[in-house]
Order: sequence, then structure tokens, then C-alpha cells
Amino acid sequence: MSEVEPRRAIGANISLRQLLTVNAMIAIAIAIGLAYRNNRSLTQQRDELLSLAVRLQVKNTRELASAAMHQVVSGFRSWQVYVPEGQEFDLRLGIGDVSDKGIPPLVGSVRIHSGQHRVTLYSGASVNEKFRYIVYLDGLQVIEKEMGGDWMPDGWSMASSVPWARKLQEFPAPLQLASQWYEPKHNFGKSRYFNGQHDSHVTRLGYRLWIDQSNRTYQPASPFVGFPDDPRNFGIGLRDGLRFATSNPSFQWTFTRPQLATTQPVLQLDADFIKTDGTVLSSKNSSLQVWQVCNAATGTDPLQWHDDPSQVSHTAYLHALSTSNEDLQPVVEMKWEFDKPDEIGFRLADTPANEQIKRWRLRFQNGRLHLWRELK
Repeated sequence: MSEVEPRRAIGANISLRQLLTVNAMIAIAIAIGLAYRNNRSLTQQRDELLSLAVRLQVKNTRELASAAMHQVVSGFRSWQVYVPEGQEFDLRLGIGDVSDKGIPPLVGSVRIHSGQHRVTLYSGASVNEKFRYIVYLDGLQVIEKEMGGDWMPDGWSMASSVPWARKLQEFPAPLQLASQWYEPKHNFGKSRYFNGQHDSHVTRLGYRLWIDQSNRTYQPASPFVGFPDDPRNFGIGLRDGLRFATSNPSFQWTFTRPQLATTQPVLQLDADFIKTDGTVLSSKNSSLQVWQVCNAATGTDPLQWHDDPSQVSHTAYLHALSTSNEDLQPVVEMKWEFDKPDEIGFRLADTPANEQIKRWRLRFQNGRLHLWRELK
């Protein structure tokens, strides 16, 4: 009996030591897991804070510069900006008619001094918010404008940013921080003839927020499009009216009106010219190639419209090009007037090329394929 009891005691001591060791290892493992989880959480928070801390890079101290900060609250956008010394600058907010070259009416402006600043814009762009816009400079409210629910009573269906049309002679160039134009909701009824497409020339309701020289002013944008200095070809004619589609290679005359929410043709015409001997020149003649848009009734100079906002009418000439010298090569004059956006005038130009034409007529083409609608 005396030999058995010591062995039991030794066995009990070994089991307790092992138990304590296992408990210690579990405690250490739990501590390591908690430390790892805390470290991972702190690392994620650090990365998020670093991403929010946008650094403003100023490459030229004579020019305006900005860096957009990450948006953390819906409706609020912020920028770090740099304003150079030696000149006076204003922070401006314009709201109203906007286009790629149009500056909306100024609704608020405040002087912004040289150095680095933080600019914040709140845009309550909805009927419920009554289209309310607030601008903060270094945390202080400096501009507030409410357009009211009637500004767009049905709200908008699409919004997109608008580029700033900078000119090379402007130095320092204005700095646009934010821009937006809205596509108001329209009720087209049961017939869905509109495809919702337009171009940046079209005038829409929207806003621009930018920094500019205090003494700099802008003229209204020209009501016409199709100038030589515009690299994008969106036709020739009125910004918000009928345009001649110059990219159309056929002998037909194609017209568009992107303000009607479609880039498809709204009108296609084919011209017949009857000579004094009774013969007819039309698109059925295989020798006819294309209509060339020119600046004058005589000559072949390309169109050279001038970007003059005060000009209320513009004229362009269509010269028929033919591979046969025996064919007529008529010249048609087209005329647009700013106060008649839904109309375009045609007449035979006063040029010797039209002397053999007795009369002429126009025909609608592809009428069933057109997106017909009432032009109010």
C-alpha cells in the first residue's frame, strides 16, 4: 500500500502541470489573435486616413491649382486649392443655362486670397432640396443660393460634368472646381421617339464653381455652332436649333436637333433641279458625289464662321460636286436666324452656276424612319 500512493501523487502532479501549460498556451494564442486583429484594424484606419489626406501639388506658383478630396458625406465635395500671389482672385458660383462654352449667370462671388485654402460645395440637386447650393471657404459659409422647386419641377433624369472651354490667351487660366448640367425629366407620352442623346453644345440647366481673376468677365456663348476652332464636328447651325449634318456623306441634306434629346436626323431632304431644256439633275445621277459646304456662293473656300455672340444670323453655301463637267453644279444658300430655331431658309444662290436652272423642288426622304415630333 505504501508503494502505490507515491506513484499516484506523482501522476497527479504531472497532469496539473500539463493543464497549466495548455492554459497558458491558449491565453497566449488569444492575446496574439487580439493583437493581430487590433493591428489590422488600426492599419485599415491608417490607410483610410492617408487616402483622405490629399496632398496639393503646386507645379507652378504663378498658376491656380487644386486637388479633389475624397467625398465622405453625400452631397458635399471638397478641394484643396492654391491661389498665387500678385493678383486678385474670386471664388465664383454660376447657376442657370450651361453649355460647353457657356458661363451661367453669376449668383455669388467672394474674394479668395493667395495661399492654400479648402473649398467645399454642398449641392442639394433635387426638388425636395429646392436645388439649394452652398459654398464654404476654409469652413465658413460664403455663398448660398436656392433656385426653388420650380427650377426643374419634375426633377432631372441624368446629370454630367461640363468641361471648361479654356482660351490660350487667358493667363492665369481660370480653375473650374465643379460643374454639372442636368437633363430635365420629360413626359414624351406613349410614343417613345426620343433616344436621350445630345451633345455638349446643347444648353442645359446646371452650375459651375470656379476660381477666376476678379476683373475677368465673359461674353455670352454664341447661339451658333460650326466654327473652325472647334475640333468636334457637331454640325453647322444653331446651338439649340436645327443643324446641317456635315459628316453625312450622301447627296441628301440631313438635319439634326440635339436639344430634342436625339442625335438622329429629324429631317432629310433631296433636291431636284430642272434645267431650261427639261432635264432633271437629282441624287439619281450617278455622277453626283456630295454637297460641299463653302463660305461663299462663288469659289470653294471652306466655311469660316466667326464666333461672334452678337451675330443673329449665319449663311452657308452648298456646292454640288460632280464627276461630269456636263452636269449642273448648283449652289444652294442656307440661312439660320437666332430667333427662329425651328426654321432654316433655302434659296438658289445668285451665281452663274445656277443660270440654267428653271426651277427646283425638295422631297422628304425616309419619312417613316424619321423621329417626327412637333417643333414648338
